[in-house]
Amino acid sequence: MANDKALPAIVLICATLLALLLGATAALLGVEVQAVLVVGLLMGAALLYSPALAVTLFIFVMPYNGSVLIPRAAQNLVFFGMVALFFARYAMRMTIGKPLQLPMPREMLLYILLVTMATAIGTLHLKEMTASFMLRSGIESYGLKEYVLGLYAKQMSIVVMAGIIAAAVIERKGKAGWVVAVTLASGVIFVGMMLVILAQTGFSFDQLRTSRRFFASLGRQNNGAGGLLFLAFASSLFMWEMAKGKMKLLLFGVSILLMGGVILTASRGAMIGLLTVLLVYVIQFRRLRAAFAVVLVAAIGFALAPESVQERMLQGTQTRYSIVEAAKGPGDEVTSGRIDIWRQLAPEVLRNPVIGRGLFSTQWSEYARTGGYWASHPHNMYLGIAMDAGIVGVIVMFLFYRYLWRGFRRLGRDERLSPIMRGYFLGASAGLLGYLVFGLPNGFFHPSTDQLYLWVAIGLMVGYSALLPQRQAASPVRPVPSQGSGRWRVPQPH
Repeated sequence: MANDKALPAIVLICATLLALLLGATAALLGVEVQAVLVVGLLMGAALLYSPALAVTLFIFVMPYNGSVLIPRAAQNLVFFGMVALFFARYAMRMTIGKPLQLPMPREMLLYILLVTMATAIGTLHLKEMTASFMLRSGIESYGLKEYVLGLYAKQMSIVVMAGIIAAAVIERKGKAGWVVAVTLASGVIFVGMMLVILAQTGFSFDQLRTSRRFFASLGRQNNGAGGLLFLAFASSLFMWEMAKGKMKLLLFGVSILLMGGVILTASRGAMIGLLTVLLVYVIQFRRLRAAFAVVLVAAIGFALAPESVQERMLQGTQTRYSIVEAAKGPGDEVTSGRIDIWRQLAPEVLRNPVIGRGLFSTQWSEYARTGGYWASHPHNMYLGIAMDAGIVGVIVMFLFYRYLWRGFRRLGRDERLSPIMRGYFLGASAGLLGYLVFGLPNGFFHPSTDQLYLWVAIGLMVGYSALLPQRQAASPVRPVPSQGSGRWRVPQPH
């Protein structure tokens, strides 16, 4: 009883000491350094105590990579700190004879080797970048450090995150619902931040049409934000179909918010990806009424949408706009000049058709060197594969995407998983297909922030694919009577 009465005083004293400590460190070291220290301590304690906490922090922070809202040093600490501490934890488990299980399918290994090879080749071409390209692209400095650490290492931290998730699935015996919950919460929060930015402009939808960097303060270009959100929408939609009761109502609200976020980006590529997900949903569950309702709501929503949004969706049929307009004049209006870009960049494939010219080779292409183009990618994922990694890259990426599709679909039909988890994996397969379509005008083959929620699903898929056979092998085979006879039979696996 006495301890209960003393508890409020203890909490108050601790809170006061914490406030004094934070105030003193901010005054002595500065707010940014303090943020790095606090995040570092939290990351270290979180990962050493539980990978789940570290992954949660990563999923919440990664969508804002490059954002002015979070100090760059703190972002780097989250990304690189998670990688370093994970391997430290792995080594620590090795020393006590309880190593973490890290599944490594051969398709995943080939993928990692491909991105690593493309990066290594790219380091040989960095000096070919022109000063005018860097100026127009807004790049202050670009050397070996920025290329390897700023691009390759930060991207590969997403793959490490997927590995941590896979290991956590096995370690927790399949209890990974927290990963799905964190993923959906992260997407909803991102949409909320988009609404805040839109509200600050007085809901000026005209800027959504004219600026592809309307949400740049969140660290995302509009197409990237749309790609990020429709992947989360895919999983939430299919989970909603499989859920029951209050969970079904909650997932319905989440799906609506995520779909609204995709629309707010005014990204036509993301809209195509979203429509692909809806098409797969209709075919998967034979929801013709749902398809009709979606089309009807979309038509009504388009008719009531601000004129600027309508113009963006109809771009090229009534207006003239091109992302290369300033340098080359109007290109193909419907594709925002992409056809002209692809035509100019296609000859780059022949310069090294077998292994390509390195990650982000668009930056040292002849088109960029002559001042005609200043984007770091060709606005086509498949052309990017051929340019950056050649025929080898095309083969490896085909094997990798086929592996993901088969893995998602297999787990989506596995009745050893709960209905909601099966819905999640079916949604992931639809999201993957949507991203492959999204890759026609946008997208990347290497890990990127826009693929964050896809890589979460990959981690879960790898983990469950390794866990379920172990669980089945560990289960004793017990004979059970067959129906209608006195004979005995052995139950077959699903």
